[in-house]
Amino acid sequence: MSVAEAVAKRSRCERAQIGAVIVSRDQHIAATGYNGPAASWPEEGSCLNWCPRSRGETALTSDYDSCPAIHAEANALMYVDRSRVDGGTIYITGAVCMNCAKLISNSGLSRVVVMIGSDDDHRNPMEVLKYLKKCEIQVTVIRVL
Repeated sequence: MSVAEAVAKRSRCERAQIGAVIVSRDQHIAATGYNGPAASWPEEGSCLNWCPRSRGETALTSDYDSCPAIHAEANALMYVDRSRVDGGTIYITGAVCMNCAKLISNSGLSRVVVMIGSDDDHRNPMEVLKYLKKCEIQVTVIRVL
């Protein structure tokens, strides 16, 4: 998880810097990701300059359509070779949204280790965890204050 926390610091998000690390079944790091806009996104600097959610222009809900950032889990999954991580684990420094849970559930990963804090309620973490468990993914939750 400490690697995911270090990766999260690369995020330009002012509201929530999230990191993800995908580890193979034999404990080798296969991919990392952090939340942020696409590499071709034209805006520079902090998300306060370009993200409606970060600027408080849209509500914090489980719908991320107004945010141009790609989530840490999705970024990590885009850069991983599935054959290397089948049965592996993803470590995430913030609650998983339902869209990322769907990606994880179809990735071949068998375990999620996630940090969930009190400021993650808008992501409906209990519903998302229920979904992952229903998909037979082992979930370990680390509670943070």
